[in-house]
Amino acid sequence: MASSKKFRSGNLRLDEWNGLWEAVPDDSPLANKESYEFYDQIASMCESYCASRRLAMSSIYPRGDYVDRSEYIELDRADYLTYELILSLKQWLEEHFSAKWRIIVSTYLGPEGAIIIYPKMICFPIRLNGIDVESALTVIRNEMKRIEE
Repeated sequence: MASSKKFRSGNLRLDEWNGLWEAVPDDSPLANKESYEFYDQIASMCESYCASRRLAMSSIYPRGDYVDRSEYIELDRADYLTYELILSLKQWLEEHFSAKWRIIVSTYLGPEGAIIIYPKMICFPIRLNGIDVESALTVIRNEMKRIEE
């Protein structure tokens, strides 16, 4: 990474900071090999998750465009945004990668609707502070469904 790019670190919500991210200040630059390895493993995880639920492989998939250690997960439909999916992604991240990576679940609501999964924390948009995970997911899923209609 070029030193001219501005990074922020920590467990940030996308509506707080929608720029380059690093787990800790002055983190090592992202190497191509690391991004390919991460992509292959998370793509495999998404495929297994879809297969076990009899969903098309294109229902839940990683975007794979890296400028930092953030991976966007795309959902084909709002109904796929479930508590089970979020916990599965969080558990996978905890078990397979250090705290250097995060997963952003793209909800097609922009930064105000993005869910960010860190190894030890799930961050919802600021507007959903104070409500439990399942309720926050219900709010976001319903907003996504309105867009799908």
